[in-house]
Amino acid sequence: MRTLLLLLGVTVALMSAKQLTVLCPGGIWVCPSGSTCCPEDNGQYGCCPKTNAVCCSDKQHCCPSGYRCDATGLKCNRQNEATIPSMQKLAAISMV
Repeated sequence: MRTLLLLLGVTVALMSAKQLTVLCPGGIWVCPSGSTCCPEDNGQYGCCPKTNAVCCSDKQHCCPSGYRCDATGLKCNRQNEATIPSMQKLAAISMV
């Protein structure tokens, strides 16, 4: 009975953690819920702190959904609107 309760507790904890994270492509890295996985130069992933964000080609910055990264990756442009600064990605967490 004790083993069953422990197993049930672990299952619930894993299900809760799964709902609070975003699994990056390849299944090794995770980002917090509400963020977007963006590839980095080293083959790992970083986390952009916005849902459905645009990953910049410099692989260091990202922009909110609906914006485009400028050539430097430092600014986000939206047609007919002001430019805003891009966001620095956060480190993703490895599951291995």
